[in-house]
Amino acid sequence: MKVCEVKKFCCDEFQRFVGADGPQLTLSFSEAWHPAQRFEVRIPQENDAGIYIFSECPKPDWKLAADENASEVWYVGTSGSGMGGRVWTHLGPIIDPATGKQQDPPFRRNRWVNVPGVPIRVGEALAAGDFVIYTVKVESSEASPWWPAAVEKYLLLRHFLADRRLPILNLSF
Repeated sequence: MKVCEVKKFCCDEFQRFVGADGPQLTLSFSEAWHPAQRFEVRIPQENDAGIYIFSECPKPDWKLAADENASEVWYVGTSGSGMGGRVWTHLGPIIDPATGKQQDPPFRRNRWVNVPGVPIRVGEALAAGDFVIYTVKVESSEASPWWPAAVEKYLLLRHFLADRRLPILNLSF
C-alpha cells in the first residue's frame, strides 16, 4: 500500500464501510514529519487520538502531502491518546545512556532493530532517521475510544488483502 492510498481508504471507503447510519468520522491528516526536525518541530497532533504512518522518505522532497506521497507504507499504528508518545516509543531513545550524548545513528535503538525479516534498507533508514511520519487525528460523532483502532485495523486489512502481507514493520494485526 502506498501512502497516497491511505487517505482514500480512510476517508472514502471506511466511512462507506461504517455506513450512513454509523458515526460520522473526521480524519485530519498532518503534514509530513521528518526526524531531522526533532529538535525544532514536535510530532504533529502529538496529544490526539488517531493513527500514524511510517513510510519511506519520498525523494527528492520529503515534505509531500500524504495524498501525493507514492512511497510504501512501512507501519500503521494507533493511539487512543497521545500519538506523539506512541511514535517515540517505537523510535527509542536518541541519547546514549553510557555517554549522555546523541547516538550515531540517532535511532539505532528503535523497536525494530533486531526483528528478523525487516529488510536491511528499512532497518538502516530507520536507524539513520531517513523516513517520514504522518499522523491522522480521528474524531467521531459517537463517544467511543475505539474508532482510531478500527481505522488502523481497516487499513491493515486493506493492505493484507492487496499485498497478502502486512506492512513491513507491522508484526501483527
